[in-house]
Amino acid sequence: MRLICDVSMFLCLEIIPGTSKLVEREIRRILGQREVFDLTPNLLLVKSDDISEDATLLSLFSRAVINLYFAPKVEECESIEDLYQLSKSIPWPDVFSFEKSFAVVPKTTDIDKKVVGRLVGQGVIDRFLEDTQKRPAVDLKSPELEIAAFIVRNKFVPAIKLFKNEMNTVTEAVNRLATLCCNKVTGIGEIFHAGICESAFEFFNQEPQKERILESAIVNLLNVDYQKILDLVAKSWRKQMVEVFCFSDECKTTKIKYREIRMQSIESLRSVSVSALLSNLTLLFPGKEKQREVLNRVNCLLTNNDTWEEAVLIVRADIDVDFVFNKAEKVIDIAVMGIPSRILRLSRR
Repeated sequence: MRLICDVSMFLCLEIIPGTSKLVEREIRRILGQREVFDLTPNLLLVKSDDISEDATLLSLFSRAVINLYFAPKVEECESIEDLYQLSKSIPWPDVFSFEKSFAVVPKTTDIDKKVVGRLVGQGVIDRFLEDTQKRPAVDLKSPELEIAAFIVRNKFVPAIKLFKNEMNTVTEAVNRLATLCCNKVTGIGEIFHAGICESAFEFFNQEPQKERILESAIVNLLNVDYQKILDLVAKSWRKQMVEVFCFSDECKTTKIKYREIRMQSIESLRSVSVSALLSNLTLLFPGKEKQREVLNRVNCLLTNNDTWEEAVLIVRADIDVDFVFNKAEKVIDIAVMGIPSRILRLSRR
């Protein structure tokens, strides 16, 4: 057994599988340059010198992360029987109070989850008994703390989920991924409204999601500075830098979260000057034939606008877009509402 990562130094980020390169762009914008490790296709480890600040900043600004965890250790696990000692080696009484109930949630596909839960949970309890002579309660139905036990490629990552609810839905994450595909942006527009324009406004203008922390506070841990969290939430963050449009057939009735986003009719796309255009066509038009019809319409609109430099479209994987666009580059494969899809980047050059 060998310690891989130092204690109190990592956040664990659950993401859509296969999107780590795009998510790293979001992380760098929010946290600056950091060491990021791919643990699995849907799990990233981010090195942190200040868990309180980094977790708060990610909760305020991330849309690509599904769930956020604090990982006190990442260790090699040679056999399933090692899990008890590895769990017990963590100073859990320094992380949370014995008064908090907990449950272990095994995150593994090839090991008996009941065995994992029993060994890791017993390690937590015995460490409390050894250090404090007090025993935290186990509550499998409604625990105050959820300890995920990730076991991947002989690595054991016990990680406390920092928010009761998911930080972002899969749809919110997909819309942010489309935004992250943009390169140089001076003005941005969403073609048909699926929520990308709000995500782009937040990303490029540093708009915080303060309600997220207010509605689902970070769980109560002893190593979290809650005054720092309050100070960060109270800070004025917005920096208006990029103008955002939404082009819609229902521009008069479409509800937009931010009044600064300029609603325009879909036909006005022929003349409005924007450098980047985005659309989640699979979410809005999931049917294959309907999406092909819409793609033809989008192609016509883009052909008649000579100001855009790049476009990002989320389309079904089984549609050949070459019949419309000659310069489409696949960024990643992704599922939208269970429909195999692709994120495509188009360029005028």
